[in-house]
Amino acid sequence: MRAVLHFIVTMRSARQALHFSITSIGMALWVVAMAIMGVCCWLSRAAHRTLPDSEIQNCWLAVLWRWHKYGGYLAVRPADGTRLWHRFHVPSAIWIQELPRRGVKLEYYAPLDRKYSDCCPWYVGYFRGKIRLADSAHRADIERYKADQLQEMIANEQ
Repeated sequence: MRAVLHFIVTMRSARQALHFSITSIGMALWVVAMAIMGVCCWLSRAAHRTLPDSEIQNCWLAVLWRWHKYGGYLAVRPADGTRLWHRFHVPSAIWIQELPRRGVKLEYYAPLDRKYSDCCPWYVGYFRGKIRLADSAHRADIERYKADQLQEMIANEQ
């Protein structure tokens, strides 16, 4: 019995070490992806400023600057009927200004002990948390968005 218990504890420790190693690799790739996303936010904003009424762009360029500037949610779903090499879904972006409190089915991993940082949130890579089925309100600043759209429309008419 003691040997079985020792084996279980040892296997749990080995699996935890493997889990940490896998998530560390994932975190390194995530940091690179977030840096690329930051550049994409800037490019999306620059493209919008260059030609705000463009009818030719993609779903990411169309919504990324709005999400970055006004908040809300950036949702990602598979593009309708579009795959890469017949296998991989092409991700499509959607800007959601506000989610209703009821009727939305979602899951996200939330920290048990939330921390905040504007500079270097080192703790976002590996933290103790749990799956939650509801989110707190993260509404976009719709009034500011409407005012900016009105200003752009007036500027384009002149």
